Amino acid sequence: MSITIASAIIVLVVVALLWRTSMKARELAIVTAIKICKQWDVQLLDDTVCLTKTKL
Repeated sequence: MSITIASAIIVLVVVALLWRTSMKARELAIVTAIKICKQWDVQLLDDTVCLTKTKL
């Protein structure tokens, strides 16, 4: 195995670990936001809500 293949594998593993960590942080943030919204009796507008049109 050449050094470039080994380097590519290491980079892919590091990227995968960073992605997994960021996804866990995102999930934790969403769960926390949901809990806070329930406490304050408000609706959470997450990424499922989209803007269709704006007018001035």
